[in-house]
Formats: sequence, structure tokens, C-alpha cells
Amino acid sequence: MPESYIVHVYRREDDGSVIGMVERAGEGRRRPFRNRDELWSLLDARPAAAPDPGGGGDDRASIPDTNAPARLE
Repeated sequence: MPESYIVHVYRREDDGSVIGMVERAGEGRRRPFRNRDELWSLLDARPAAAPDPGGGGDDRASIPDTNAPARLE
């Protein structure tokens, strides 16, 4: 099944690096990337499985979700 992504490129540097955010269409969760390798790894990653009710969840390494609201204490 085809996958759709939204890629936001915020800056391109003279050295070829690219900085931005990527999200899987329909999820609403954005993940940052700082270069082409990070962007490719986000695009190449398999979709996360449905959360395990026991709290196991996805065991892949992930980039923190920067779209989450800040917690106030």
C-alpha cells in the first residue's frame, strides 16, 4: 500500500545539508531531520505498529516528537 508523507524543508545549507520536519500524512506527528540521511531514515522506516495495551509499543529508536505540547508543572 502506498504511503504519503508531508516534508517541510526549512533551510538548505551551502554544504548540502537540509533541515526540516517530516510527517506521515494523516498522523499529525512531526519528526525533525537535520540532513539527508536522517530524512531518508524517517521515510524508509516502517509504520509503527498499534500500541501494545501492555505498554510494549514500538521498540525502534525514534526522534522525539517536537509537535507535542509543552508540559507545565
